[in-house]
Amino acid sequence: KALSLFIGGTNKGKTLWKCSLAKSALIHGHNVLFIPLEGTEQNIRDRIMFNLMDKSRSDLEKLSLEEIKSLFNKIKNSVGHKFIVKEYSEHSLNAIKLRFLLKELKEKKGFVPDIVFIDYLGLVIPNTVFKDGGNPAFLLKRASEEFNAVAKDFNFAIVSSMQFNRSGYN
Repeated sequence: KALSLFIGGTNKGKTLWKCSLAKSALIHGHNVLFIPLEGTEQNIRDRIMFNLMDKSRSDLEKLSLEEIKSLFNKIKNSVGHKFIVKEYSEHSLNAIKLRFLLKELKEKKGFVPDIVFIDYLGLVIPNTVFKDGGNPAFLLKRASEEFNAVAKDFNFAIVSSMQFNRSGYN
């Protein structure tokens, strides 16, 4: 029932970390919703599948088609319908859209997440759009409060991240 946020520099493994956490949540039987705002649905699915297979891409290339199918079926049976990836464009997701998505997933697929990964928080927008653009720090604070409220209302955790550049690090 909370928004957890971690920060790091550009290309420091934030998405890798979220994919690894998603894998662990799936292995422990939790329903996982992953929302990439920067990458693609397929890229996130692939990364998590490779994590679940515990094989690198080069290791998989060495396996026969039958061995890959066997690994895939093993994962499919263990994960089942517990994993959904829904891609949104940068600066298009707000808390209202997340609420709508959650209701739609419950009604149409019977899917209720235990944990939601948003990749990443700096690319969401607050529900209210300000004509002058608003102060970026205020907009981010407002959006994070709104997403935290969704987590509380729907009883799940949100994990996201923020990146910063060299001046932000200093």
